[in-house]
Amino acid sequence: EVFWRRLYKCADVDFVIYREIETLLPDCLTIHYIQGASTALLKRGEWGDFGYKNTTNIFDGSVPHPHKSLTNKRTKFCSIIIGKDPTQLMDSFQNSNYDIDVLVRLLFFSQLSEYKPCERVTGCPGNPDTTFLCMVGYKFHINMENTQIDGYVTEKLFNGALGSGVPIYFGAPDVGKYANDNSFVHCIVNRSVIEEMRTYYPRGPKPRQFLFSNSSKPTNDELRAWADGYLRPELEPCVQRVIELDRDEEQYSKMLREPFVVNNEVMSGEYSGRGVSLALDFLGDNDTEKQFGMQQYLHEHDIGSSGVGAKPPKPPKPQKRREKKKRKEKGERVRGQKKKKKRKDRGERVIKQMFTAWSDEFTSGLAVLDSAP
Repeated sequence: EVFWRRLYKCADVDFVIYREIETLLPDCLTIHYIQGASTALLKRGEWGDFGYKNTTNIFDGSVPHPHKSLTNKRTKFCSIIIGKDPTQLMDSFQNSNYDIDVLVRLLFFSQLSEYKPCERVTGCPGNPDTTFLCMVGYKFHINMENTQIDGYVTEKLFNGALGSGVPIYFGAPDVGKYANDNSFVHCIVNRSVIEEMRTYYPRGPKPRQFLFSNSSKPTNDELRAWADGYLRPELEPCVQRVIELDRDEEQYSKMLREPFVVNNEVMSGEYSGRGVSLALDFLGDNDTEKQFGMQQYLHEHDIGSSGVGAKPPKPPKPQKRREKKKRKEKGERVRGQKKKKKRKDRGERVIKQMFTAWSDEFTSGLAVLDSAP
């Protein structure tokens, strides 16, 4: 069995397909996938100008980007597509599970607006995976994640790359492994700053408490003043980089021409496919050897029951293997034999599962694009 998101009992499944690297699940064989490439693109279907096949060619620069011609008009400065008013900071923490990291994009919006007003785009038709259609006409796009976690790259950055301007990104510190960081502005916030801010808004049952204030629900002004002390100096270099690009047409045009993806494995499916193949190797015919291979992998990657630093696994005992073989030769039922039979065609079924899970959304994605202006 395969589990697609966070779970609490890894023993119930064979491996996990997960969108983060930093928060690997203890004792689970975890296959990392890029959410922005793996799900957002597939939801738009296979064909069409922005189907996942043609989008891959746009991203690697093998076909012209329809929105990024230097002759295209960009009459507006900067966009952000967000559900709530970015100037009302407390609204983002109402009935949501956002961590304190979400303040980065809200404060960046205000800080950059001190130079030129940024615009919140509302009423964008379609779904989160087609919002790039509402970014056309802007010179820059604020495409920032909800949180800072290695490997967590969602549709936000990929949508920004399909807009008409340069994306401004905050989120996965290792984003350069998956996308060309010369094609967007990467706002880097020191991890220690984020971690210290998180201690003042710890995870727990709702309503979560803000510990920096005498009130569990500070005002917008109180929250802004507190967060600004941490984030303004961190975000200022990023603000200045955007201003530099806005004033220097040559630098801006150069960044606009950069391909978004230089590692085509991320887009082709080979990135996650290799992980699936590795997992299937551990689901082989010999259950004992499979378990040993799994344990060895977890040890080599410092993943143990306590999170890291697990002890090396002990190899299977030859005596037990011999006893098991004798029982099988006598026709006796061997523990795990029924389970092994069920797994005989595991590889083919798992691959089918992966793509079947996405195929139902192809038609709806294409319908949205066909109805878009």
